[in-house]
Amino acid sequence: MKFILIMDADRRNIVKNVERGSFQKSEVSSLGDIVSIYADKYDLNHYDLTALFEQDYRKNKVPLNFHNDGHWNEYSHSLVAKMLATEFYDLLTVK
Repeated sequence: MKFILIMDADRRNIVKNVERGSFQKSEVSSLGDIVSIYADKYDLNHYDLTALFEQDYRKNKVPLNFHNDGHWNEYSHSLVAKMLATEFYDLLTVK
């Protein structure tokens, strides 16, 4: 069994970047880069959710968290569940 790392994204920063039409890397993204280096070093499955959330928000403009706090809303949970279902299927399928 392999250990799996899932790195959340700075969803507020994603929304700001998309709405402003600019790109500003957040501290969370920098932490994600560090996690990615160690995941690769120790051969761990690693999923950074930044690209998933950013691509979806650019396309659909659907809020990624609740209005009153920074927790994932139902939409974000659905996006991640679909991504993980695909990834886990690929991991568990005998090739």
